Amino acid sequence: MANNNENETRAMTRRDAVSVLILILAPTIFGIVLLIAFNLFWLLPVVLLLLIIAAGIAKKRRPDFFEALRKKKKKKLADVKLSDEFKPSSSARRSFMMLVGISNGAQEQITINSSPFVIGREPGSDYCMSDNYVSKRHLVIEYDAKDMLCYATDVSSNGSYLNSVRMQNNIRRPLRQGDTLQIAGIMFRVEYVHF
Repeated sequence: MANNNENETRAMTRRDAVSVLILILAPTIFGIVLLIAFNLFWLLPVVLLLLIIAAGIAKKRRPDFFEALRKKKKKKLADVKLSDEFKPSSSARRSFMMLVGISNGAQEQITINSSPFVIGREPGSDYCMSDNYVSKRHLVIEYDAKDMLCYATDVSSNGSYLNSVRMQNNIRRPLRQGDTLQIAGIMFRVEYVHF
C-alpha cells in the first residue's frame, strides 16, 4: 500500500512524460488516419473532443505530467546563485563592490553591500565619514544587476572625483574595475569581487 502511494506522489521526469505522450499520440494518430481512410470524417470532431476532455482530466489528476513536458527556462543572471566570493564572510548580505583606500596612509575600505548605498557624514549613512569636507549625504552608490556594475551619484556640496575628474552633481556615473574615486581627501580604487 505504501509503495502505491509513493509511486503516485513521485514526480514525473521529462523523459517519462515524453514516453507517455508518444504512447498516447501514436495510437491516436493511427486511429485518425483510419477514420480518414474509411471516410468517417464526422467522427473526427468526436475524437478530438474526447482527447481534449482526457487531457483536462489528466491535468487535474497528474499536473506533474504537463509540468515535466514544459521546457525548463534558462536561468536569468539574477537567478544564478553566487559563490561565496560574492558574499561578505561576516554577514548574510552579498558584496557588490569594494572601495579600497589608496591614499598615503589610508587604511579605509568600504564594502558596498546594499543598493542604494549612501556615503556621508550623517550618522544614518551606510558608511559614515567624519571629515568636514564630506557632506551629510555625499555620494550614493547603486548596483545595477543587468549591467553588473555600480553607479555613483554625487549629491554633495564639496564634490567627488572620478578618475581625477570632478563629478557633476546628480549625474549617475558607472564605476568600473580599477577606477579611482576621491571623496574629500581620500582616494579609493574600485574593486569588484567578481572581477
